[in-house]
Amino acid sequence: MRHVERTRVLLHLLDPEPLLVEIPDRSPLADYRALRGELKDYAADLSERRELVCLTKADLIADPAKRDQIARDLRSAGIEVEWISAATGEGIAALLERLSQEVARGPAEAGGGPSRLCPGRCFPARASSGSARQGPGV
Repeated sequence: MRHVERTRVLLHLLDPEPLLVEIPDRSPLADYRALRGELKDYAADLSERRELVCLTKADLIADPAKRDQIARDLRSAGIEVEWISAATGEGIAALLERLSQEVARGPAEAGGGPSRLCPGRCFPARASSGSARQGPGV
């Protein structure tokens, strides 16, 4: 994990599939907490790094209500999360833009406290009606 020490921003990609196939004791929130615990055990300062949290495989869950249900545990724990899909490109452009902004801020602007990138939404607001997917070539 030494390579993690050189990062300015951590990106946690959480797989919702354990919920879809009902794997006991697995959830995106449990996986997130396990990742954070491993980071803290390795080097306490890593748990203070800025971070983004994404749920992957958005293409497998088209229903917004189901997505909201899956993300609810993370959000209720104060973790801002967005959906992305490598298969369709959904959310990738916004993720890359946000990562670029955060890396450009540099370490001097990191600030203290828990490693949330922003107090509200970490991604640009979506269009309110009929927004098209964002992705490569869109």
